[in-house]
Amino acid sequence: MSGQSAELDDLREQLREARASEAKYRSIVENATEGIFQTNPQGSVLVSNPALARMLGFTSVEELLASELNLGALYTDVEQRLELQRRLAESGTISNLELQARGADGRHLWISLNCHAVMDESGGLYGIEGTAVDMTARKQAQDALAALNAELEQRIRDRTAELERRNADLKAFTYSVSHDLRAPLRAMAGFSEILLDEYNVQLDEKGRRYVERVKAASVRMGQLIDDVLQLSRVSGVEMRTQTVDLSGIARGVAAELTALDPARRVDFEIQDGIVAQADRQLIATVLENLLGNAWKFTAPHKHGRIDFVSKPSGPGVLECYVRDDGVGFDPTYKDTLFQPFRRLHSSEFAGTGVGLASVRRIVERHGGRTWAEGEVGKGATFHFTLALR
Repeated sequence: MSGQSAELDDLREQLREARASEAKYRSIVENATEGIFQTNPQGSVLVSNPALARMLGFTSVEELLASELNLGALYTDVEQRLELQRRLAESGTISNLELQARGADGRHLWISLNCHAVMDESGGLYGIEGTAVDMTARKQAQDALAALNAELEQRIRDRTAELERRNADLKAFTYSVSHDLRAPLRAMAGFSEILLDEYNVQLDEKGRRYVERVKAASVRMGQLIDDVLQLSRVSGVEMRTQTVDLSGIARGVAAELTALDPARRVDFEIQDGIVAQADRQLIATVLENLLGNAWKFTAPHKHGRIDFVSKPSGPGVLECYVRDDGVGFDPTYKDTLFQPFRRLHSSEFAGTGVGLASVRRIVERHGGRTWAEGEVGKGATFHFTLALR
């Protein structure tokens, strides 16, 4: 009797464990967020969890089972249904197969299917069981993203076409400026020169002053045309980035400035080994303008000083600056220095106010930035940043 009692106790324990396991399994199935199903060989649903019922537009599992739903009939694309059958017949397993379906409530949805064939003892198909994940929200997001990308690409194409048209207009304009305006300016300068040379006696002092002003204005207009053309070129020229020795370029510019006016006493302090990634021709224009300005605005001093130095400015960025001890500028106007045709100094200093605008455009094309510091009578410092080599 004691042996039978022990066996009964074991059976009761096994039964409790089986019921506990079944309850745990049922809880997992019923609370799963993905749909779980089992069908007969023809595809009619025999077992379902609540997630699958909700996914397919039913109010409950009981409603789904009562409908005698055939999963294959849900798929709206015949080719997709054939693909499902083919893959299941070939390997008995399907992984992450995305299919379009129509729910019982008429809603169209996308389902990602993972399932396998269940065989009976004789090797025949007993049914299909697996899981289904509702991919509709993800698909809609992907479609929305694809539509947005297509719209952005079209905008880029439209913008590119517009920029090309504007560039063509700009080239036509610069051609007109270069050719159509220079001829009358040359005529003005030439006839003014003739008046001063051949009719100097007939002109009184006031008349000569007028002719001199006409001649000077034509020369200044010619310089203005040159600067406008330079400003348009730095915006449109194709960049060829390479490792550039800025120190070497600066020394060349300093030598040229000194040769043009050897009577000037100016000490250049140019740091060795300033190297960055840049277009050599464009960055040479930057240094020509900045060092040329420093040379110009130190002219009132008997003995001037101009420095070109650099320092790191964050990861992969080099900050360069040209510093002089010249006339400086009112810091109130530092934000207007780089605007075209804005001059902060009197006519005693030659120039059209285009050089610094060219500097800013070139540096911005390199992905850098420009700024200036200065005080009246205490010199000025012009900064720009570039990518390191």
